[in-house]
Amino acid sequence: MKQLVIAVALLLACGAASTSCSGESSKESADTVKKEVKGEQKGESFTVTTNIRYVDFDTIMANYEYAKEQSKVLEQIAAQLQQYQTQLGSRLVQKQNEIQQKMQNNAYASEDQYKADMTVLQNLDQSSQVQYAKRAEADNARVAEIQKKVKAAIDEFVVEYNKDKKYDAILDKSAGLYFNPALDITGEIVKGLNEAYKNKKGDKKDEPKAESKKD
Repeated sequence: MKQLVIAVALLLACGAASTSCSGESSKESADTVKKEVKGEQKGESFTVTTNIRYVDFDTIMANYEYAKEQSKVLEQIAAQLQQYQTQLGSRLVQKQNEIQQKMQNNAYASEDQYKADMTVLQNLDQSSQVQYAKRAEADNARVAEIQKKVKAAIDEFVVEYNKDKKYDAILDKSAGLYFNPALDITGEIVKGLNEAYKNKKGDKKDEPKAESKKD
């Protein structure tokens, strides 16, 4: 998510020395390009002033309360998946130990009995791999959904924040080699995000509970 560019505005400029910037045909061509390159950026467009700010996205993720809460959820998902993998592996180890114990005690009356146990072990191994892959796929989907929600919360706040500021672009610090520190609005964004999240949580607490219907 570090690659997230929170908001990007397309800056259209035409050099004064360029002859392609004059004439009706050039104007029509520019209009066509604008229509074809129309992006999905949220928010209303406004007069371009090349007014840019930047944020440190890592700092936002480390201090945004909603992102911190969801990060703990992701850690739990990873830990539970690891635990599930360990449980599946313990079944294999248990079966392997049983086979080893039988061999040491000469408990196999025939080679067919040994082969039967080995087949059970192989099937158990295959089924464990399938079960783990299915669980991992489901967990990855949960992780992606959580990350999507965090990203959406940040994007939506920035769009709302920029309605008044009207910056041409708000970039992640990682998107450039150098930014004037005076352009850093990370603190403002973190503060705004946390206030918005606090208010949202407060609104949910105040929501009236649905009354149970009586027959």
